[in-house]
Amino acid sequence: MSDVSGSGRAFLAVLVAICLLVALYIAQAGITARRESEGITETDIFEAMTPETFATTVLLAGFRGVLADMLWLRSIKMEDEKQWFELQALYELITQLQPDFEQVWDFAAWNLAYNIFFEAGSLDEKWDWLDAGRALLVEGIARNPRSYFLRWKLGELYMRKYADRTYPAFAERLRRQTGKHPYEHALQWFTDASDPGRFPAHTHLQDLSMAQIHDRLAELAHSESRLEDEIAHLEEAIGWWWIVLRESPDNLVGDKRVSQLSGRLAPAYSAVAKQAGSGEEAERALAKLREVADRTLELWGGYVEGDLERLLVAAVARTELVEALAAVHGEQAAMAEVSKAEELLNILKTQAAEMYAAHPLNPEFLFYGGEAARSLARCALIRHDEGAANEFHVEALKAYIMVNEQIMGFGNSIKRVDYLELESLVGRLIPEVQDRVKAYLGTAAQRPAKGGGV
Repeated sequence: MSDVSGSGRAFLAVLVAICLLVALYIAQAGITARRESEGITETDIFEAMTPETFATTVLLAGFRGVLADMLWLRSIKMEDEKQWFELQALYELITQLQPDFEQVWDFAAWNLAYNIFFEAGSLDEKWDWLDAGRALLVEGIARNPRSYFLRWKLGELYMRKYADRTYPAFAERLRRQTGKHPYEHALQWFTDASDPGRFPAHTHLQDLSMAQIHDRLAELAHSESRLEDEIAHLEEAIGWWWIVLRESPDNLVGDKRVSQLSGRLAPAYSAVAKQAGSGEEAERALAKLREVADRTLELWGGYVEGDLERLLVAAVARTELVEALAAVHGEQAAMAEVSKAEELLNILKTQAAEMYAAHPLNPEFLFYGGEAARSLARCALIRHDEGAANEFHVEALKAYIMVNEQIMGFGNSIKRVDYLELESLVGRLIPEVQDRVKAYLGTAAQRPAKGGGV
């Protein structure tokens, strides 16, 4: 009797195990069907398959998804506990079980290039972990050729990590190895991910990344004196920021960047016109510069009084147009624009003084006043009024020195950190304007006194 009951229990255990396996298989079939309906399945599971991957995919058959989901839940707990190295081993197993699970490739690459990177000691070790993260994303893209998401993530890695200004050696090292700056690699992957023919799915973040990368490539071109590239990337960046604004009209960053980048276009087109001197190239640059000056004026005109940054951009753009017209067609051709520029600059000076009086702890308002005075000096030189130009330069110099002293007075507080960029800028402007004042005084000392002889 006992033998019979023992056999029955064994049979029952086997039956329960079979039922569980069937239930798991049905559950996995449902998961797989849902992924196929959402278009996130792998195109060819055997593509680039290693022996380890074969063991964890083919041999486990329909149960690999269930195991992957269990491991994924475990990985969330390990991430909370910051077990980075153990977590990476788990990620590698999950990618073998479910290579079409895009998020795991992303999280695994992030773990290598950010978390373990942070724990590494030397720059060489950090570079190795960063490069391991990059390689993992490349592998993920190979396993998921229909994924725009992983391409975009690889572009993000190049833009944010390889070009991280905390580690400037990384950008140069990558450039030596590949012949391209990290920003150029990022643009390649962002552009690839945004190809509507291959990836009809479209996200706001893709457009934002395109705007940001052209913005940074323009900065790079400016630092390397590649004027044509700078202009091309500025135009592209402005175009992409407009797309971002159409999708998200309340995006304050995009709204601000359109104005700022337009302001950077003005001196670039002015430089092209001055270099050309005459001819079709000069005229094309002047036409573009006039468009930029009108655009910046329009961008400022729709805002309430006190938006000094937009007003400064509009006033300086008009000043750039004045100088370019004078260089190409002579001072008389620039006189009408001189008056427009001076009108804007005087408004800026007045509003900056009023804003600083109301907010004396904000050195930016002092800076705006100094910039207005410096641009007024440029206009005075077009009028051949060197005395007035020097007075404006002295006024600008005083403003910059006050800005510098006020920021230094913040000590090592967070408030000073907020103005590091402004501190660096006035640090460059002070000696430049000092040299102009000294040059004028030196020339004035050589002039004969009024009413005196030669």
